[in-house]
Amino acid sequence: MDYVVRPGETLSEICKRHNVSEEDVLKLNRHIKDPGGLRAGQVVTLPPPTVIIEEPQIKRFIPVGAKVVVVKEVKISGRFVPERVIVILIKDGLRGIVVIKFIPGIGWRIVFQRLNIKVPIEILEVGKIFDDDREIVVCGSCMGDNQGLCFNVLGWHNDQVVEFIDCFDKPIPRGRVSIHEGRLVVGSPAEERRYTWDGNTLVETIL
Repeated sequence: MDYVVRPGETLSEICKRHNVSEEDVLKLNRHIKDPGGLRAGQVVTLPPPTVIIEEPQIKRFIPVGAKVVVVKEVKISGRFVPERVIVILIKDGLRGIVVIKFIPGIGWRIVFQRLNIKVPIEILEVGKIFDDDREIVVCGSCMGDNQGLCFNVLGWHNDQVVEFIDCFDKPIPRGRVSIHEGRLVVGSPAEERRYTWDGNTLVETIL
């Protein structure tokens, strides 16, 4: 961004206030020959601020007594800091999925949670179906030939985490799931389902 120097300001003061380094500012402003001689009204281009990102304390974001099964970094929003997808085991055999996101100036926050899943779950697949850096994550389980594949699909749409597909209560017999060439593919001996992104939702095609 461009910053207009105020009377009496020095480069070091400006850099400290905006959490950027003098070295990075000088690289962007080759015309500044004397860092100590800025003039009021002079325009200085500033780089994005340096953000210190601490690893999240996972226990803060799960119910008391719940056990963490797995934590995975996934670029659900496609932004610089990947979200954390947390699969948990809750009391009475229930499972849950919690997604936390780092928000600059605020810190880590829960942006999605589902705590009522009745089947074993793990993270089955992570991949891209969009034309950008966003990733989807498939959580669920392949429970054998008798009960089949139970899963859901989480992704980022309209600036929030969305559950695109929910098949926890409708298992696919002997199903397998993969993300291939921008498509989500769910296969079974009887049929194969392909899901493609149309800009607003996942469109299902049964082959």
